[in-house]
Amino acid sequence: MADPRPITEAVDFLRTKARLPTRKWTDLWQGQHARGFVVAGVVKDGLLADIQGELVKALEDGRSFDSFKKDFGAILDKWKWEPEQGRGWRARVIFDTNIRTAHAAARWDRMKAAQKRRPFLRYSAVLDERTREDHKAWHGTILPITDAWWETHYPPNGWYCRCTVQQLSQRDLDRRGLSVSQPPQGALESRSIRRSDGGDPVPVQVPKGIDTGFAHNVGIANSGRAQAVRLDSDATRFPKLTVPGGNVPKKPGALAIRTSGVNRNMIGKDEAALRKALQQVIGKDPSRVLTDPIGGRVILDQRIVDHMLEDPARIDGRQFYFGMIPDLVERPQEIWAGFVTDASTGRVSLRKRYVSLFQDKNKRSFGLVADQQGSEFRNLTLFRGDPTNLLGLRVGLRLFSELEG
Repeated sequence: MADPRPITEAVDFLRTKARLPTRKWTDLWQGQHARGFVVAGVVKDGLLADIQGELVKALEDGRSFDSFKKDFGAILDKWKWEPEQGRGWRARVIFDTNIRTAHAAARWDRMKAAQKRRPFLRYSAVLDERTREDHKAWHGTILPITDAWWETHYPPNGWYCRCTVQQLSQRDLDRRGLSVSQPPQGALESRSIRRSDGGDPVPVQVPKGIDTGFAHNVGIANSGRAQAVRLDSDATRFPKLTVPGGNVPKKPGALAIRTSGVNRNMIGKDEAALRKALQQVIGKDPSRVLTDPIGGRVILDQRIVDHMLEDPARIDGRQFYFGMIPDLVERPQEIWAGFVTDASTGRVSLRKRYVSLFQDKNKRSFGLVADQQGSEFRNLTLFRGDPTNLLGLRVGLRLFSELEG
């Protein structure tokens, strides 16, 4: 394994990934893997957490694959889960892919920080009998770090790809008699991926020489194109990312309307009143941990009020529904994962969305949608009126439906 030394950025990259249950690896697409931690076929959050934890330890301690494989076997015994392809094969794929992409994301972070002094990258393949022919052809390609070619060809470029990049200055080029290359011209290939929901295969276009799902820059997806740029909270700045192979119903079925248990006691709009109302739901502690039907843990604390206070328009009556948040997370009708990318930074962001539809005593329908990023709530969305309006919020990758269990 190349570069086994613990790198803080690599450990952080892997540790902060949000765990998602998936049926297939293609349930996430390209750069979405930079923000979501998945193991194909694993739908139990506890099992995912244990595998993720062992990978983090492997990075921190510089453990070998053999060490990880032993720990991986113990985890499978604990959870009584057997991968279809066998333990050894799955352990190798999980270890190699996660460790290499974590190091690649960390290197990109460091290279971007040093790009003024060393603005060029050189593609480096291993050049042995295991190396793909296209990757051999790319060996020695030198381009500015800002060149668009690196957005799709920054390694790893496939399963078990061992390619890396070297960062060079103009002085390095002059000393070694090197010069900037023309970007390699490669054709796009038409391929198809199987949908996890059993639908027809989905056609995708992939650059020749790159394995399906790897045609992205994990560093850009993780940290964006700019260093230290705060993510804008305005959702309109985040174009949606598609999930071509995932469980994404074209038109989700109608949700059954539940009876509302909302307490419409008057709650003031000032900060003190909002925080007091939410604290009554949280309890005596600073935060409350909620567990959803797929094992995900959500931390409920005052950050949901912080979000409302950022924009007075958000103090629109949703505070009356604070008491329903635990039920929304623990007994949702659906859970969705939303993938978006910031238009100004290029960074991929992942949010889980809990959805339920209710009707109040006056027969008025309303829906509650609670967004989660990482392990914390970011906002609570309330809509009133026609239940079909909820369709606009039921988008992304569907992780759970009460109808499917």
